Amino acid sequence: MTGTLNAYPSTRAAHGLRAVLYRRVLEGRDSLLSDRSIVIPAALLLFLGLAVFQKTLWFVPGEADDLRILSSVSRTANPLSYFGTDWGMGLYHQGDKYEPRNVYRPLHSLSIWVGYRIFGVRAFPNQLLSLLLHFFNVLLLYKIVQKVGGDAKLAFLAAAVALVSIYTASPASWVSDRSTLIVGLALLLFLDHLLKDAQSASEIRPWYIVLLSVIALLSKEGGLIVPFFALFASVLCLPSSNRSRNKTIVASLMVISAYLILRLMIFHSVIGSFSESGYIFGVRAYDNWASLPRHLQLWALVENVIKNFLATLLPVFNNSGGLQLSHPMIWIPTLLLAGSVLSFKLTLPQKLSVIILVLNSGIHSQIFRYRIQYIPLLAFCLFVGASPMLREHASRRFIAQGAAALLVVGSIFVVNQYLQNHWLTRYQNLNNKHLSTIIEKYPDQISPQVVEQVLDRYSDRK
Repeated sequence: MTGTLNAYPSTRAAHGLRAVLYRRVLEGRDSLLSDRSIVIPAALLLFLGLAVFQKTLWFVPGEADDLRILSSVSRTANPLSYFGTDWGMGLYHQGDKYEPRNVYRPLHSLSIWVGYRIFGVRAFPNQLLSLLLHFFNVLLLYKIVQKVGGDAKLAFLAAAVALVSIYTASPASWVSDRSTLIVGLALLLFLDHLLKDAQSASEIRPWYIVLLSVIALLSKEGGLIVPFFALFASVLCLPSSNRSRNKTIVASLMVISAYLILRLMIFHSVIGSFSESGYIFGVRAYDNWASLPRHLQLWALVENVIKNFLATLLPVFNNSGGLQLSHPMIWIPTLLLAGSVLSFKLTLPQKLSVIILVLNSGIHSQIFRYRIQYIPLLAFCLFVGASPMLREHASRRFIAQGAAALLVVGSIFVVNQYLQNHWLTRYQNLNNKHLSTIIEKYPDQISPQVVEQVLDRYSDRK
């Protein structure tokens, strides 16, 4: 009897163990099925991406930025030196004078250095790396949107919108904009780590946030969005009693402080200096923000913040921030898409998307460019995919899907024309007059040997 009584708990424990193992097997199977479910959407997105961006694989590195960064890495024996200085571009020609930008992007410079040492001035490897980064970001976005929205069709359309857009074309095709892709990747990895579903968040691992923040900050100044976003997200998503919340807040503040101190040490009294061309009131162009009167400088900052926030919802600006209504196939579907999901009832992912839009607008207050909208577009796509309105109203869901499809089609035409023009222009610029102008503009930054290497490889393919 005693043996029977003693055996009963053991039998119950064995049954419990088997139940746990069975549940884990089922979870693993479901996870595997979920992974398999991404194969077809990934293949379709890959096909679409290659169809639109294949020209970029043969972009000749003949623009000023290409030649300057290639010249820098060709002269640099130790790539680790980029971690203690400017990324290799030095002074920028702005208007009628040269100005420092104080650009700190060591990971970007390191990737170019490695590529140059292995492949020389060949465009294909560098362009392929950028396209792969962009494609991985889009797949990660698809995964996140499907997780929080539960609609595979809408998740695919949202990913397609992010894949082919006037706002993502530059980072995906210009090697000098690769750093934006890395920052976007770090932010998406954090979102994937944070969001369990449309209403709840997972436990935040502070060490992981520090790692992503460091990667983003070593890639681009705009990488500040990652630790700032972690700071706000931890406050919004986690209760005050949560230890992970307090650790994440402290870690984010430490990373931000350390980065600002590092920039102060490298660039001395000027932590940030970025003066670009733009528009006042969307109609009055200026060549150099620093040359504006003080009151117009302040207004330009405010206007850039507003335009940076609105651009993904209202894409009626040209690349410098001037009003432009020449692409109705883009701004009309975008307005329809935004209107179909707007509501006072926001899910957690939508709240996080708004935070990203606000942070990006403030961080880039000195400039408006399409490439600055790469991360806001990812946030906009997440905002759309996580909308409760689309789950609750079939009519809104139908409008959103139709608008997204029209936006993808319109973007394909516009982006394809943009890439085709740049591909032709880069080959046409392989002439002595154009290259001489660039060398004359940046005599100390462009290596004649690098120019000769580019001409030797590409001049006979015009």
